[in-house]
Amino acid sequence: MTQLSKERLEEIRDYDTCVTREELAEMARRLLAAEAQEPVAFLIRDKYTPNGYFSHTNATVNISQEDICEHEVSATPLYAAMLKESE
Repeated sequence: MTQLSKERLEEIRDYDTCVTREELAEMARRLLAAEAQEPVAFLIRDKYTPNGYFSHTNATVNISQEDICEHEVSATPLYAAMLKESE
């Protein structure tokens, strides 16, 4: 498996190089793994608590759309960092 360093990803991002098939496959694997992640918590904010608070569930699913708009409620999903696989 190809190991992509941060520097190599920056080169690819900046169009400074060509991408090999192995690198393309590794990037696709990482993207698919990231998209499959579930949030580990939510940052809940409203106009009364602008700094927010943490919740293990999305509290907005139990609030009406009218209340969400009136109280400016938002829920930002938070994800765990992906760990590197050992070789």
